[in-house]
Amino acid sequence: AMNYPYFHAWRDILTGRAAKLFRGYRPNAPTLFVYGQRKPGHFHTAQWLEQVRATPGGEVVELPIGHWVTLDPTFVDLVDRWLTKVLAPPPPA
Repeated sequence: AMNYPYFHAWRDILTGRAAKLFRGYRPNAPTLFVYGQRKPGHFHTAQWLEQVRATPGGEVVELPIGHWVTLDPTFVDLVDRWLTKVLAPPPPA
């Protein structure tokens, strides 16, 4: 049951369905993208990282860990800091 999402992800990648679905997609909301530096394979490109960074509130963080980024001891504080920043009310005009 745990591998079901991976089956569909790989199927979509290998058949080209994923490329069609995401062609031209750009994030239009604040996005925190966290990935593990030591993960054997990444599902993102340098172009994607730049698109996230270019989105207002977008941030990319590479952690010195493998696949399970939530195991990094800094992960919770990282998410908390980002949410606080993104959800903060705008300064008065």
